[in-house]
Amino acid sequence: MIRQLFSYLQFLLLLCALGSGVSARAQKVTPPGCPSAFASVAPPDSQMRRRELERLQHFSESCLQRADFYAYQGQLLLLQERYADALVALERALLLDGAQPGVQLDYVLALAKTGDEESAHALAQQVLDRSDAPPAIRDALKIALNGNPKTTANPQAKDPQTKTWQWQGSVQSMLGNDNNLNSATSAGTINLTLPNGNITLLLDETSKPKSGGASLLAGQVVGQASIDAGLLVLQGDWRERLVPAGSEYGYAQQDASVLLRPYNGQGWVQRVAVSNFSMGRTPLFTGLALAAWKEQSAAAIHQGLSGCTYRAGIEAERRTYAQDATQNGLYSSLISALLCAAGDNQYQLGLQAGRDWASSSARAGGDQTRLDIKALWGRQWPWGRTTAEWMASRLRDAEAYSALLGGITRTTLRQSARVSVTKRLNSEEKPNNTWGGIYWVSAYEVLRHASTLELFELRGESLYTGLRYEF
Repeated sequence: MIRQLFSYLQFLLLLCALGSGVSARAQKVTPPGCPSAFASVAPPDSQMRRRELERLQHFSESCLQRADFYAYQGQLLLLQERYADALVALERALLLDGAQPGVQLDYVLALAKTGDEESAHALAQQVLDRSDAPPAIRDALKIALNGNPKTTANPQAKDPQTKTWQWQGSVQSMLGNDNNLNSATSAGTINLTLPNGNITLLLDETSKPKSGGASLLAGQVVGQASIDAGLLVLQGDWRERLVPAGSEYGYAQQDASVLLRPYNGQGWVQRVAVSNFSMGRTPLFTGLALAAWKEQSAAAIHQGLSGCTYRAGIEAERRTYAQDATQNGLYSSLISALLCAAGDNQYQLGLQAGRDWASSSARAGGDQTRLDIKALWGRQWPWGRTTAEWMASRLRDAEAYSALLGGITRTTLRQSARVSVTKRLNSEEKPNNTWGGIYWVSAYEVLRHASTLELFELRGESLYTGLRYEF
């Protein structure tokens, strides 16, 4: 029984919760240091545009509420063929000031260049229907639409079978050390409650934390295509840990998901995901998750969050355990998140609350309520990326866990912190400024679990470093 509990704990340590985020502070409407005006037309020379983009980086925090800043930045990025980055900047400009035909034109071009033909057509028609649209803008929009063979005057005439898939992925190999490979409890003893009184048992060596070296292997493939209903995203992930000290300390996890994002931010984003987890080459867990959420600009909540997106929705996951069917359950939850960007920085704050409904009355502890909080900060540097994240989960059983363990209702607080650094080793960039090539990656992680039942208390630290190839 205790070994099964340890296996269950190790799975839970490796199951990720929702990730999303928030800006570190609210911004003023016109912070000191932001120039009084920006050029309306980008320089014709490519080198001059590059220097202008570098100059704008200095104002990324002080100009968060300036539509003309993002409009100028988006125009520069668009001319430099950095279409995905231009889309982000122009979208922020329109969120701050939507009545800008020139910016809408640039946004239409960026949408078309990134494959969102339907959204580009819809926005172009909105601009053309405006009586105040300048003739030059109207002519440019008509040329942009008619000049793209994939965009027609009637979006329904587009052949739904002519989808262009865009694929990217990565493979990764890391070596390192983990001081708790078996996710063992940090307790040295177990107190049992028996009819004749309480007794204390010492845990043997096999139940104590095992420290040693390990290798982490991972891979990911992501594909996306524009269809009539929206943007379709397919993703597959694989992760495996190999431990020379014993195969029973290794694990393998495979995940696959399908996501559909409606155009123009309308409707519900929908996601279906399947997962499989095994430990020591023994199948432990399979899951099927369904989620749906809506996204909108957080400026509707507070003007200081104009650079943020708010997400709210629902999720349900059916979990099935191969070795112990009494652990099966259905987890239903509400999800919310705030995702912000300020220059090269990204901030996320996520919240998920729900209940795990036990499929069997024999499950120890019965139903379980859960609250997850996750905070993340990431920064893009000329040489690479850095990320720091913290996650806390509070779990409480509805019933006493076990009469042998004192008849206590178990409450557990799980916390983890992770810092990672990614350094680009090659100097070339892929088209449209997307990253690719070889990277050096290092990650340090700390785990701390506290519980009303000492058996479920846990401590662990790990440090890994290695290489990743992105394609």
